[in-house]
Amino acid sequence: MQQASTAGTAVQRLTWRRMRPKTVIPYLFVGPQLLLILIFVVRPLFEVARLSFHRWILSLGGNATYAGLQNYRELLQDELFRKALTNTAIYVLVSVPASILVGFLFALTLNQPLGRATVFFRSAFYVPVVVPSVVVALIWQFMLNARGGIVNAGLARVGLPEPDWFTNPHYAMLGVILASVWQQAGFMMVLYLAGLQGIPRVFHEAAAVDGANGLQRLIGITIPLLTPTTLFVCVVGVINGFKVFDQVYVMTGGGPANGTTTIVQYLFTQAFEFFDVGRGAAAAMVLLGILGLLTAVLMLIGGKEVEY
Repeated sequence: MQQASTAGTAVQRLTWRRMRPKTVIPYLFVGPQLLLILIFVVRPLFEVARLSFHRWILSLGGNATYAGLQNYRELLQDELFRKALTNTAIYVLVSVPASILVGFLFALTLNQPLGRATVFFRSAFYVPVVVPSVVVALIWQFMLNARGGIVNAGLARVGLPEPDWFTNPHYAMLGVILASVWQQAGFMMVLYLAGLQGIPRVFHEAAAVDGANGLQRLIGITIPLLTPTTLFVCVVGVINGFKVFDQVYVMTGGGPANGTTTIVQYLFTQAFEFFDVGRGAAAAMVLLGILGLLTAVLMLIGGKEVEY
């Protein structure tokens, strides 16, 4: 028995020696990235969470003092915060579906054989994605100018009214949404194009043999098989939508009458203009909670596996 035990121990040691290099090497590659995430993501997140329970007004000097849930209670009572939350929800509910729809239509079009023009159109539709958000905001601010803007000039040519985009809260939000859709549709297009090219052609060929037309194949085959792609673009779109800041800050500054103020702009104003770090941190944690909840809901709704 003792010899068997000794032999078993020797085998275990030999097995561990053989497996040890294989188990350690992956961690050596992942380690630096994990360290960076801990330093620049996890630690700041815990620091913001800590500050959200403290009262700290930088303009008054002094150190942060523990305030419990006071910052969160003030947020719920702040009409501007509720307005910012409503504006952000409207922006997400309009811009995200619009970006997904436009990107999907672009992908369907560019998935067809267009010859040498395919590369050109794919590149042209994707260019706005790599343009900085500030530049996109400046471009659309110029295009939506009430005096001499190309959009109002086009509306005048077809006999439609020319709105003043930056004095009416409803039109101002619409202008921000147009700029966002123009920039994000190319990203959605690339993802959908990859999903379309990953669908086996045999499915469409079999459906065509059975007499299904193009619309029936789109509804019965393409859209269901693109469920994982749609889930991904929805999650990414919602996260980016709730984080919108650059376009609003440059195009409208949150106006008119706080009609385009978003959550991120609200927390930026509180923390870096009014120097109320505690309330800004509380707003950031509320935003994090909303994004976590919405992401979980989207994953539960569309998290079904699709097998080809």
